[in-house]
Amino acid sequence: MAPYNLLPAAFFGLLLLITGCDTTDSGVYLGCTDYAALNYDPEANEDDGSCEYEVIEVVPGCTDSGALNFDAEANEDDGSCAYNGCQDGTESVLWDAHDYGVVQIGGQCWFSENLRSSHYSNGDDIANLQASEDWSSAEAGGYCVLHDQDAYFESFGYLYNGLAVIDERGVCPSGWHVSTDADWGELEVHLGMPESELLEVGIRGVEANVAGHLRGFAHWQNDLNTTDSVGFSALPGGYRGDPTGFIEPDYLGVWWTSDVQDDIFITRRNQVEDSGIGRMLSTPGSGYSLRCVQD
Repeated sequence: MAPYNLLPAAFFGLLLLITGCDTTDSGVYLGCTDYAALNYDPEANEDDGSCEYEVIEVVPGCTDSGALNFDAEANEDDGSCAYNGCQDGTESVLWDAHDYGVVQIGGQCWFSENLRSSHYSNGDDIANLQASEDWSSAEAGGYCVLHDQDAYFESFGYLYNGLAVIDERGVCPSGWHVSTDADWGELEVHLGMPESELLEVGIRGVEANVAGHLRGFAHWQNDLNTTDSVGFSALPGGYRGDPTGFIEPDYLGVWWTSDVQDDIFITRRNQVEDSGIGRMLSTPGSGYSLRCVQD
């Protein structure tokens, strides 16, 4: 009779082993007790650390649908959102008879178009140096229009010499200043440029397509790599060389910074199809575009 009585015990022991139930009399059933887990076990009453979860890839970007650069695929906001108007509520800036658009990009607010003022901030005239001989012999700040054509002025604003940039009276309106090398650097890092490239002279930010993010769509020869993702709307306004004269628009734009040492200025250069933006050096006799940044 003994073998006959042992059969149920062996059977139930095997059953307990198969089901994973605790074989003690404590009533503990090990398993995953987290409702959010893929392998949640409603019968488990003690978690055994076996829970498994869906791995969600983090996609950084602008998650605000009201921003200029809203990214519908982003699931983590990275602070890159850009907006028309400034954080302080400024929607535009009326200066010297022109209403400038402004755009908030990260912690900065920029003019979204090139300067076209013929006056310093105190009301004094900036010299009109359209004639070649006037431009070449200038000993003070001045401006001109590309090829002296109204259509170019309407699209690109004025070209200024370096002396106008550093004039203590200021060419930007009160509360604003000519963009500095540091201003551009902050903008470029915001757009993905590695900080290790900031102070390099030449083309930088290629992998992040910094130049493409800054370029507007109008007037360029083509829009390859162009996104204008933050509303900066850089345009190919050409420039004035000294003594080479005017360089045609539609493929190149150059902007002054107010950083100068030993008559050598730091500038920014954006060229059609380029992914990277140039940090270049220039003498004050050239004629470039200007952008103002809020103080």
